Amino acid sequence: MGRQGRRNRDGGQSVVEFAFILPLLVILLFGIVEVGRMLMQTNVLTQAAREGARAAAIGADSTSAAARAEDVLQAAGITPASIDVTGPDADHMMLVVVTTDFHVLSPGTVLPFPKTLVLRGASAMRLEG
Repeated sequence: MGRQGRRNRDGGQSVVEFAFILPLLVILLFGIVEVGRMLMQTNVLTQAAREGARAAAIGADSTSAAARAEDVLQAAGITPASIDVTGPDADHMMLVVVTTDFHVLSPGTVLPFPKTLVLRGASAMRLEG
């Protein structure tokens, strides 16, 4: 058998190997995208909680602090499930906790993630003055 015949068989082998690897590459790609989206939203939630805690710490009431946190979330296109402002406690700390529902793009089809995950961001700051 000449070189030409061997090259044709090797091409078929490459296609079969690629067919075995392709599903793993797709799962890896979807996983990277989903985890990246999840980390981005968690970072935005933490920043919104930080902004709300800062507003509460400088003397704003809890309604204004929650509104500030909601403004940050709205700018990022995230709808909050809840924004809880508590405090001051015995240490004069204000706590803001922001939660939202994270909707997975491909639940159960490609990745073993549930359809919805609850993400949370929290921040605490001491009252000023």
